[in-house]
Amino acid sequence: MPDGRLLPTDLIGGFFRVHFNLRTHVWSVSAVAGLARGRVVANVDDITLARARMIVSEAGLRRVKEKGHRAVHAWVCGTVTAVNTRPDLTGLTKVSYNPRPKDEGFDPFFRVVAASGLGPTVTEADWLLLAKPSPDAPKGYAWLRRPVPQLPKASSHA
Repeated sequence: MPDGRLLPTDLIGGFFRVHFNLRTHVWSVSAVAGLARGRVVANVDDITLARARMIVSEAGLRRVKEKGHRAVHAWVCGTVTAVNTRPDLTGLTKVSYNPRPKDEGFDPFFRVVAASGLGPTVTEADWLLLAKPSPDAPKGYAWLRRPVPQLPKASSHA
């Protein structure tokens, strides 16, 4: 397309970088190679990725903390398998990223959202859906097909 934008169907099978746009409340899809490298080539309501990898730029996060401005510093890379499917999220495990938590000791990673708070860190997934919990929701989340296995708790007996 002349302006460098792709139709959602053109994304299928390609490897892209995806982040949630907090201003427009949609997922922005950026090219990772070619002439459009680093540029947003599409905006979608939901997107499913295979062989997904969650990335947080330490330098980008540092700039956000120093300047107090929002900036893209966390994203997911993967091969697109589906776009704008209006998926049913029932039974999926929610994964969240929060760059500015209230707890000073927080480590900025993608984490499973558990009933008791934040769960284990997630860095990769064979299958990952990026979607909002409802069309009017202000935030988007990553969704896994099954729960992330919990590591056994350390025994208090020595």
